[in-house]
Amino acid sequence: MSAITIEIDEKRYPAQAGEAGRAVFRNFHLDIAEGAFVALLGESGIGKTTLLNIVAGLDRDFRGAIRFGTAAPRLAYA
Repeated sequence: MSAITIEIDEKRYPAQAGEAGRAVFRNFHLDIAEGAFVALLGESGIGKTTLLNIVAGLDRDFRGAIRFGTAAPRLAYA
């Protein structure tokens, strides 16, 4: 069983100040095993912090679900 299952059908930022809205995630799925360490790598602006905010419960404006296994997760990021 996964410790964390991340399913994001869509996360979108609305249009602002003349810029078009943009989808950050579509059909994103990730299972993280208990005891696993995960590193998010990528260029600026691709959604690393957005993903962390969704998993931590700080960003609830998305379609999908975050499920935690039987053990309480230990989440940390800076």
